[in-house]
Amino acid sequence: MLTRDELIDAIGAIDADLVEDFVQTDERLQKKKDRRVSPLMRAVALAACFALILASVPALTHLWQEGPTPKPPKEVPVFENPLYTATELAELLAGDELKDNAVATNAYTTEEVPSADYLRIFPVPTEDYVTLYESHAYKQSLDRGEFSSLANRIFSKLSDALDTRFSAYSMERDESYDGSPYLLIRQESGPYWVSLTHRETWNSVNISSRVHTIDLGGVPVQVDQRMSDEDIIESLADTKERLFDIFGVRFEDAMVYRRYDTYSEYGVNFLTVYFYNRGDDPLHAYSYSPRSSYIALEFDNFMNYSGDVVSDTILSDVDIRYVQMREGDRSQFEPMSKAKRISLADAEALLYNGYVIGGHVCPLCMAMQTPVEFSGYDFVGFTYHTGYDKKNDRTVAIPFYTFYKRIGTGKNGNAIYAKTNVPAIEVSGFEEYVESQRKDHKTVATEPYP
Repeated sequence: MLTRDELIDAIGAIDADLVEDFVQTDERLQKKKDRRVSPLMRAVALAACFALILASVPALTHLWQEGPTPKPPKEVPVFENPLYTATELAELLAGDELKDNAVATNAYTTEEVPSADYLRIFPVPTEDYVTLYESHAYKQSLDRGEFSSLANRIFSKLSDALDTRFSAYSMERDESYDGSPYLLIRQESGPYWVSLTHRETWNSVNISSRVHTIDLGGVPVQVDQRMSDEDIIESLADTKERLFDIFGVRFEDAMVYRRYDTYSEYGVNFLTVYFYNRGDDPLHAYSYSPRSSYIALEFDNFMNYSGDVVSDTILSDVDIRYVQMREGDRSQFEPMSKAKRISLADAEALLYNGYVIGGHVCPLCMAMQTPVEFSGYDFVGFTYHTGYDKKNDRTVAIPFYTFYKRIGTGKNGNAIYAKTNVPAIEVSGFEEYVESQRKDHKTVATEPYP
């Protein structure tokens, strides 16, 4: 339905000459209103009216087809000078530690892979300026009605898909370590456990099985780890459609994430398949997992205990996880600012001086690692690290160069790569920060993202 203003705008788009012709005809008719109007004059007036209507159609159709004018993209400030000191950056990235060990550093994590082809190395952008992102979480009050509606729909669908029946449920209210409240529903039926969680920013559904397999409509949820990522995704086409029906969603994109170690003879330790929408996550190109709504199939192939189910081919020990952002398709991260990207040569200079960030792990544990000298590194990529900005009550995403260097071979033949990170934007105060860290080491616990 057009608003009054839109209708006025549409009429304003009508050709002015046509309007003038109509007005003049109307004036002539008004002058002769006391006289008998000839059929010819009536025809002329009627034709003018029809012409007026037809001329307005394109303008009105344009409004109906395109709808309201979209909002212009958000303008973000551009900075040439350092946005953070090293101390501020370390406080944002809880658990990360900047270290100075001359040309060697013990601030690194490791990745074990069958070959370099399995490293997820994200390409370095070519733009001179890189975007920093922020998320305010969009918290909403807990809503028992909303949660109950979700639970009723999920349990109804799962009863049919799993060929089982769930009893009446009850909600529990609890709090996280940081005091944030949540609601929880737990159900058990046959071999299956189902838990639903309702938080201020997201809902989640978790489905697991004590018999190490989940059948949907009589079809086991499984993958063959020998396949490529693309073939694995294709093999799950039917399972994906069943899950879309159960959770009442559709996702257009998918990705596979694999984790290995240095001693297992059964291939991957864990393999996760994600179904999500890339357009809902501006950081998807630099992430191992979505930061938006998604469905995940989490295959466990780790020997947790003697006799545990593991395989070097077909994986069927799976948990199904659905995360629903309560803001719907609204992106959790939005552009915050832009900053000049330091050159790769400048990043290498920082790397060789040990000014790095190792990863989200205990800094004291990092200090116990054998230092790695990263000169002659094997690969460089790009990524974003996220941390919580207490002052502004937001999560921020900061860009980094990521460097890889092979440091050994595992007992199972897997290659071992040390991985460390250098800020991709200019940061001040490295020397002062390093000196302060020699006197005081800190670790900060953070709750994992859903």
